[in-house]
Amino acid sequence: MDPATSDPESIFLAELRGRLGRLYHDLNNPLAIASGNLQLIEELLAMGETDGVRDAVADARTALARFGTLLEEFQALREAIDRHRTKG
Repeated sequence: MDPATSDPESIFLAELRGRLGRLYHDLNNPLAIASGNLQLIEELLAMGETDGVRDAVADARTALARFGTLLEEFQALREAIDRHRTKG
């Protein structure tokens, strides 16, 4: 590791950037699923179709539950930053 980047602050920031990048990617997936299913529901209802609506609602709910779990991870990152600030 480069001596310039091996200090505790640089290590913490590098790890934080990595975790935030993964979290950003992970948050996009359920959001896209929920959005796509809501669009599908809208289209089905506009055509007078009700078949498939329940499945689309269930998929959207599952995706939003995953989104909620990921927000808890986001909160944990926020708390880690607060702890780091008070340490330094």
